[in-house]
Amino acid sequence: MFYDGGSTNYFNMECPGIFHFGGYYYLIFSDQSISSEKQKYVHYRKSTSVNGPWSLPSGPDRIDGNAFYAGKAVPDAYGDAYLFGWCHTRSGGTDNGSWAWGGNLVTHKIYALPNGDLATAIPHTVKSWLETTQETIIKDSQWGNVTNTSSGTQSYRLISNADFDVANVLYHPVNRAQYLITTTFSYSSSSKDFGFLIGACDGYENTFQLRFVPSENKLKFEKKNRSALDSIPDNDVPLSSAPIPAIKYRLL
Repeated sequence: MFYDGGSTNYFNMECPGIFHFGGYYYLIFSDQSISSEKQKYVHYRKSTSVNGPWSLPSGPDRIDGNAFYAGKAVPDAYGDAYLFGWCHTRSGGTDNGSWAWGGNLVTHKIYALPNGDLATAIPHTVKSWLETTQETIIKDSQWGNVTNTSSGTQSYRLISNADFDVANVLYHPVNRAQYLITTTFSYSSSSKDFGFLIGACDGYENTFQLRFVPSENKLKFEKKNRSALDSIPDNDVPLSSAPIPAIKYRLL
Protein backbone atom coordinates (compact mmCIF):
# COMPACT_ATOMS: atom_id res chain seq x y z
CA MET A 1 0.00 0.00 0.00
CA PHE A 2 1.44 3.34 -1.08
CA TYR A 3 -0.53 5.61 1.28
CA ASP A 4 -3.59 4.90 3.43
CA GLY A 5 -4.53 8.37 4.66
CA GLY A 6 -2.57 8.21 7.89
CA SER A 7 -4.64 9.15 10.91
CA THR A 8 -7.58 10.34 8.75
CA ASN A 9 -10.25 7.81 7.77
CA TYR A 10 -11.04 8.73 4.18
CA PHE A 11 -14.01 7.11 2.45
CA ASN A 12 -12.92 7.01 -1.17
CA MET A 13 -9.39 8.18 -1.98
CA GLU A 14 -9.13 8.45 -5.76
CA CYS A 15 -7.59 10.34 -8.69
CA PRO A 16 -4.11 10.35 -7.07
CA GLY A 17 -1.06 12.00 -8.52
CA ILE A 18 2.51 12.85 -7.47
CA PHE A 19 4.53 15.82 -8.69
CA HIS A 20 7.83 17.43 -7.70
CA PHE A 21 7.84 21.18 -7.14
CA GLY A 22 10.56 23.17 -5.44
CA GLY A 23 12.14 21.04 -2.74
CA TYR A 24 9.16 18.75 -2.12
CA TYR A 25 7.17 15.93 -3.62
CA TYR A 26 3.41 16.34 -3.35
CA LEU A 27 0.77 13.63 -3.28
CA ILE A 28 -2.62 14.92 -4.50
CA PHE A 29 -5.82 12.89 -4.09
CA SER A 30 -9.58 13.40 -4.02
CA ASP A 31 -12.11 12.05 -1.54
CA GLN A 32 -15.89 11.83 -1.29
CA SER A 33 -17.25 12.19 2.24
CA ILE A 34 -18.82 9.08 3.78
CA SER A 35 -21.41 11.31 5.49
CA SER A 36 -22.57 13.28 2.45
CA GLU A 37 -22.34 12.63 -1.28
CA LYS A 38 -22.29 16.40 -1.75
CA GLN A 39 -18.90 16.76 -0.03
CA LYS A 40 -16.08 16.22 -2.50
CA TYR A 41 -12.62 17.64 -1.84
CA VAL A 42 -9.03 17.65 -3.11
CA HIS A 43 -6.37 16.98 -0.44
CA TYR A 44 -2.59 16.82 -0.47
CA ARG A 45 0.43 15.55 1.48
CA LYS A 46 4.09 16.49 1.16
CA SER A 47 7.45 14.72 1.46
CA THR A 48 11.11 15.27 0.63
CA SER A 49 11.17 11.81 -1.00
CA VAL A 50 8.99 10.30 -3.71
CA ASN A 51 8.72 7.22 -1.51
CA GLY A 52 7.43 9.16 1.52
CA PRO A 53 6.77 9.24 4.38
CA TRP A 54 3.91 11.61 3.54
CA SER A 55 3.11 14.29 6.10
CA LEU A 56 0.24 16.69 6.61
CA PRO A 57 0.98 20.32 5.76
CA SER A 58 1.31 22.76 8.64
CA GLY A 59 -1.76 24.62 7.43
CA PRO A 60 -4.94 23.36 5.71
CA ASP A 61 -4.58 20.12 3.73
CA ARG A 62 -7.60 20.84 1.53
CA ILE A 63 -7.26 22.76 -1.74
CA ASP A 64 -10.26 24.93 -2.65
CA GLY A 65 -13.80 24.19 -1.49
CA ASN A 66 -16.50 21.59 -1.86
CA ALA A 67 -17.07 20.20 -5.38
CA PHE A 68 -13.63 21.10 -6.74
CA TYR A 69 -12.63 17.56 -7.59
CA ALA A 70 -10.25 15.18 -9.36
CA GLY A 71 -7.45 17.75 -9.32
CA LYS A 72 -4.31 17.04 -11.34
CA ALA A 73 -1.14 19.11 -10.84
CA VAL A 74 1.13 20.01 -13.76
CA PRO A 75 4.44 21.91 -13.41
CA ASP A 76 5.43 23.83 -16.54
CA ALA A 77 8.77 24.65 -18.15
CA TYR A 78 8.90 28.13 -16.57
CA GLY A 79 8.98 27.12 -12.90
CA ASP A 80 5.24 27.49 -12.32
CA ALA A 81 2.68 24.80 -11.50
CA TYR A 82 -1.07 24.54 -12.05
CA LEU A 83 -3.86 22.42 -10.59
CA PHE A 84 -6.66 21.43 -12.96
CA GLY A 85 -9.94 20.02 -11.64
CA TRP A 86 -13.64 20.10 -12.32
CA CYS A 87 -16.42 21.76 -10.39
CA HIS A 88 -19.91 20.23 -10.32
CA THR A 89 -22.63 21.67 -12.50
CA ARG A 90 -26.28 21.44 -11.45
CA SER A 91 -29.22 20.26 -13.51
CA GLY A 92 -30.99 23.02 -15.40
CA GLY A 93 -28.10 25.38 -14.75
CA THR A 94 -29.77 26.57 -11.54
CA ASP A 95 -28.45 26.97 -7.98
CA ASN A 96 -31.05 24.54 -6.65
CA GLY A 97 -30.68 21.86 -9.33
CA SER A 98 -29.47 18.37 -8.46
CA TRP A 99 -25.72 17.76 -8.55
CA ALA A 100 -24.42 16.43 -11.86
CA TRP A 101 -21.40 14.15 -12.16
CA GLY A 102 -18.63 16.16 -13.75
CA GLY A 103 -18.73 19.84 -14.52
CA ASN A 104 -16.71 22.86 -15.55
CA LEU A 105 -12.92 23.06 -15.68
CA VAL A 106 -11.32 25.10 -12.87
CA THR A 107 -7.62 26.01 -12.93
CA HIS A 108 -5.53 27.27 -10.02
CA LYS A 109 -1.96 28.45 -10.11
CA ILE A 110 -0.23 26.80 -7.14
CA TYR A 111 2.89 27.91 -5.34
CA ALA A 112 4.89 26.71 -2.35
CA LEU A 113 5.18 28.66 0.88
CA PRO A 114 8.57 28.77 2.67
CA ASN A 115 7.57 25.75 4.82
CA GLY A 116 6.59 23.71 1.75
CA ASP A 117 2.83 24.05 2.17
CA LEU A 118 0.87 24.78 -1.02
CA ALA A 119 -1.20 27.87 -1.73
CA THR A 120 -3.27 28.92 -4.74
CA ALA A 121 -3.69 32.04 -6.86
CA ILE A 122 -5.39 33.19 -10.04
CA PRO A 123 -3.21 32.17 -13.02
CA HIS A 124 -1.06 35.18 -13.89
CA THR A 125 -2.14 35.14 -17.54
CA VAL A 126 -5.81 35.42 -16.51
CA LYS A 127 -4.95 38.16 -14.02
CA SER A 128 -3.06 40.15 -16.70
CA TRP A 129 -5.96 39.79 -19.13
CA LEU A 130 -8.42 41.12 -16.56
CA GLU A 131 -6.18 44.06 -15.67
CA THR A 132 -5.98 45.57 -19.14
CA THR A 133 -8.66 48.16 -18.32
CA GLN A 134 -9.05 50.06 -15.04
CA GLU A 135 -12.62 50.50 -13.83
CA THR A 136 -13.46 53.35 -11.45
CA ILE A 137 -15.69 52.19 -8.62
CA ILE A 138 -18.33 54.62 -7.37
CA LYS A 139 -19.31 54.74 -3.74
CA ASP A 140 -23.06 54.84 -3.10
CA SER A 141 -23.30 55.19 0.69
CA GLN A 142 -22.04 53.98 4.03
CA TRP A 143 -23.67 52.93 7.29
CA GLY A 144 -22.52 52.50 10.88
CA ASN A 145 -19.12 53.16 12.42
CA VAL A 146 -17.13 53.80 9.23
CA THR A 147 -14.04 56.03 8.99
CA ASN A 148 -12.21 57.00 5.81
CA THR A 149 -8.58 56.41 6.83
CA SER A 150 -6.98 58.19 3.87
CA SER A 151 -8.70 61.15 2.24
CA GLY A 152 -9.39 60.74 -1.48
CA THR A 153 -9.04 56.93 -1.39
CA GLN A 154 -11.32 53.94 -0.86
CA SER A 155 -9.63 53.02 2.42
CA TYR A 156 -11.94 52.55 5.42
CA ARG A 157 -11.99 51.28 8.98
CA LEU A 158 -15.22 49.52 9.93
CA ILE A 159 -16.27 48.69 13.50
CA SER A 160 -19.39 46.69 14.43
CA ASN A 161 -20.11 46.25 18.12
CA ALA A 162 -23.34 44.23 18.01
CA ASP A 163 -24.68 41.16 16.21
CA PHE A 164 -26.72 42.99 13.57
CA ASP A 165 -24.75 46.24 13.68
CA VAL A 166 -23.22 45.64 10.24
CA ALA A 167 -21.00 48.61 9.44
CA ASN A 168 -20.63 48.78 5.66
CA VAL A 169 -19.63 50.74 2.57
CA LEU A 170 -21.90 50.27 -0.45
CA TYR A 171 -20.79 50.68 -4.09
CA HIS A 172 -22.65 51.00 -7.36
CA PRO A 173 -22.68 47.88 -9.58
CA VAL A 174 -19.73 47.31 -11.92
CA ASN A 175 -21.09 47.40 -15.46
CA ARG A 176 -18.84 44.69 -16.88
CA ALA A 177 -19.55 41.11 -17.95
CA GLN A 178 -16.29 39.95 -16.31
CA TYR A 179 -14.11 41.78 -13.84
CA LEU A 180 -11.59 41.39 -11.05
CA ILE A 181 -11.85 43.17 -7.70
CA THR A 182 -8.57 43.56 -5.82
CA THR A 183 -8.38 44.84 -2.26
CA THR A 184 -6.19 44.60 0.82
CA PHE A 185 -7.65 44.29 4.31
CA SER A 186 -6.62 43.51 7.86
CA TYR A 187 -8.42 42.96 11.14
CA SER A 188 -7.47 43.11 14.80
CA SER A 189 -10.30 41.00 16.23
CA SER A 190 -13.61 39.46 15.22
CA SER A 191 -16.08 37.62 17.43
CA LYS A 192 -18.28 36.64 14.46
CA ASP A 193 -17.46 37.46 10.83
CA PHE A 194 -16.68 40.13 8.24
CA GLY A 195 -16.37 40.22 4.48
CA PHE A 196 -18.07 41.15 1.24
CA LEU A 197 -21.77 41.27 0.32
CA ILE A 198 -22.46 40.88 -3.41
CA GLY A 199 -25.74 42.19 -4.85
CA ALA A 200 -26.55 44.28 -1.79
CA CYS A 201 -29.47 46.16 -3.37
CA ASP A 202 -31.62 45.85 -0.23
CA GLY A 203 -28.95 46.06 2.48
CA TYR A 204 -27.10 43.14 4.03
CA GLU A 205 -29.99 40.69 4.38
CA ASN A 206 -30.54 39.24 0.88
CA THR A 207 -27.07 38.94 -0.70
CA PHE A 208 -24.36 36.55 -1.79
CA GLN A 209 -21.93 36.67 1.11
CA LEU A 210 -18.20 35.97 1.29
CA ARG A 211 -17.65 35.71 5.04
CA PHE A 212 -14.35 35.44 6.87
CA VAL A 213 -15.02 33.52 10.08
CA PRO A 214 -11.84 33.70 12.22
CA SER A 215 -13.22 31.45 14.98
CA GLU A 216 -13.42 28.59 12.43
CA ASN A 217 -10.43 29.60 10.26
CA LYS A 218 -12.64 29.55 7.17
CA LEU A 219 -13.84 31.72 4.30
CA LYS A 220 -17.50 30.86 3.74
CA PHE A 221 -19.74 31.46 0.76
CA GLU A 222 -23.43 31.90 1.64
CA LYS A 223 -26.63 32.39 -0.36
CA LYS A 224 -28.92 32.33 2.67
CA ASN A 225 -30.38 35.51 4.11
CA ARG A 226 -28.05 36.78 6.78
CA SER A 227 -30.71 36.35 9.48
CA ALA A 228 -30.96 32.63 8.52
CA LEU A 229 -27.24 31.77 8.65
CA ASP A 230 -26.38 28.47 10.33
CA SER A 231 -23.35 26.22 10.73
CA ILE A 232 -23.66 24.72 7.21
CA PRO A 233 -22.42 27.12 4.48
CA ASP A 234 -23.06 26.76 0.77
CA ASN A 235 -19.30 26.33 0.47
CA ASP A 236 -16.11 27.14 2.34
CA VAL A 237 -12.34 27.05 2.10
CA PRO A 238 -9.94 26.67 5.05
CA LEU A 239 -7.73 29.54 6.13
CA SER A 240 -4.68 29.78 8.33
CA SER A 241 -5.33 31.13 11.81
CA ALA A 242 -4.93 34.87 12.27
CA PRO A 243 -5.10 37.88 12.94
CA ILE A 244 -3.02 38.70 9.88
CA PRO A 245 -1.56 42.21 9.38
CA ALA A 246 -2.65 42.46 5.73
CA ILE A 247 -4.45 40.13 3.32
CA LYS A 248 -4.52 40.82 -0.41
CA TYR A 249 -7.84 39.57 -1.73
CA ARG A 250 -8.90 39.09 -5.36
CA LEU A 251 -12.51 38.41 -6.30
CA LEU A 252 -13.10 37.19 -9.86
